[in-house]
Amino acid sequence: MPVFGETLHINPFMKKSLSLLLVLCTAVVAHAQFASQVIFQHYFTKPQIDSILAAQGVPSGILTTVYPVKTYKVIYNTVAADSTPTTASGLLVVPQGTPCDVPMLSYQHNNVFRRNDAPSNYKYEWFIGLAGGSLGLITMLPDGLGLGSGPGDHPFLQLQSEATPVVDMLRAVRETVDTMGAAYNQQLFLAGIAEGAYATVAANQYIQTYLPQIQVTGAGAIAGYYDLSGTMQNEMILSNNNYNDPSYLAALFLSYNRIYHYAASDSDIFVTPYDSILPAQYNGTREAYQINGVMPSVPNQVLQQAVIDTLQNDPNNYFTQLLRKNDAYNWTPNNPIKLFFCTADEIIPWHHTAVAYSHFVSNGAVTVDTLNVGSTYDHNLCGQFSTLAAISAIRGLIFEPMVAHTSSTQASSASAADGSASVHDTLGNPPYHWVWSNGDTTSSISGLNAGVYYVTTTDQSHCSRTDSVRVSFVNGINDIAAASISVYPNPAHDRIIVDYTQASEQPVNIELLDIGGHSLLSTAAGAGGTTVLDLSDRARGVYIIRIRTTAGSELHSKIVLL
Repeated sequence: MPVFGETLHINPFMKKSLSLLLVLCTAVVAHAQFASQVIFQHYFTKPQIDSILAAQGVPSGILTTVYPVKTYKVIYNTVAADSTPTTASGLLVVPQGTPCDVPMLSYQHNNVFRRNDAPSNYKYEWFIGLAGGSLGLITMLPDGLGLGSGPGDHPFLQLQSEATPVVDMLRAVRETVDTMGAAYNQQLFLAGIAEGAYATVAANQYIQTYLPQIQVTGAGAIAGYYDLSGTMQNEMILSNNNYNDPSYLAALFLSYNRIYHYAASDSDIFVTPYDSILPAQYNGTREAYQINGVMPSVPNQVLQQAVIDTLQNDPNNYFTQLLRKNDAYNWTPNNPIKLFFCTADEIIPWHHTAVAYSHFVSNGAVTVDTLNVGSTYDHNLCGQFSTLAAISAIRGLIFEPMVAHTSSTQASSASAADGSASVHDTLGNPPYHWVWSNGDTTSSISGLNAGVYYVTTTDQSHCSRTDSVRVSFVNGINDIAAASISVYPNPAHDRIIVDYTQASEQPVNIELLDIGGHSLLSTAAGAGGTTVLDLSDRARGVYIIRIRTTAGSELHSKIVLL
């Protein structure tokens, strides 16, 4: 077994054998990735959610809750850092009563070392799941390997083991969520802070590389570790400055040794007594502040001088190679990613973000952006304001409600079937599906009589809206006068008189139509040259008088009842 800094040599036969074993293990696990347990836990009303958010310090009005939610604990199959099968857990929050299929958000939590502090135990950032769910997003919060109900150790800042619990919870939720009161519309958002920001970027890379059937709509990574081989090594590990949150350092060295076995023993990494004190701190029962309490104010004082010398003097040492292998920016995102940071962050240097952004751009990415949320915010304030900014950015990418624009062309007469109606839809989640009240299923219909037609448009998210389109007819308002027929009084109160004593064409039938062309009253024309229509039982409004003549003509006049 190599000691720290020594290169690990693997012969070609071993490489092939390990590669084949990894492929076989991955294939078996990939085939079996589904939720092993989905446990309903709570139903939260909107007032309860508002109360919880207020208790967490979320200002009133910043997040407008919309839906009640149900919460579930999900235990699912995944793989450990060594690619062997294991299980992990997470919190799932499902909005209730949504009118359409909804997006999904996976939120990756801050650094957590105590097993019981995971989101599925309603600790720390779990309330973000409530906020996301009430805003109308199926929100999942993976606990991470070795946390919550997951067995084993919790790996720290290793690409594969940070990505797989996110991706595999996503797979499990996609298979089961349709039975929980909300359906998934295929929009997927990722977000996280600190270690969770690293996991967010790692999961995004994994999905883009290995799961082309899943598209990430957008990701927001907040104050994250990304530049392990640069900023992490030079500004955090090798720095001789005081640092008030040093638990990350031992977590990184211990985690990498468990995964990569780069040192023969913990004593090759840590000086006495830290070689015995520190490993015991990461058994899943200690919080970060407790671990910080047993470490010196200058974190690298726990390291063997040989370790420090190797990191400083050998740029190709094995540990630095491992860090370089796990840098979060060695790929080219093709979906929007926003990296949030604060230049006054005293816990995670903002240079992590600057270096990651630079690499992404150099790799050809055009969808990655950064946002300095505040030049004076410390890590806690940076996290709070960045989370709100990330939620705002996500909401800006969610499908907007459909908008419909309708139009019609007139029928040439009240009885002619030559009108048309159309609807043009925008926004929503196209393509669209239409159903008209006459049974047609295209965006435009023709051959229509005058009347009102209804169209229901449904998009890919099963959002629907119903609009009405009125097809009028050419009412020939002057053709009665041309035939020397008069209708009076107009406006009228309770009756009208149709006078055709001087008509050039003798009426045969007189009808009262509503404005949509529907017949309300029909009578034969009187022989005395006039016909009186009693309209006392009719609602006030606009009507059409239609007169059919002995010559086969249709004549029309618009009247108003007051």
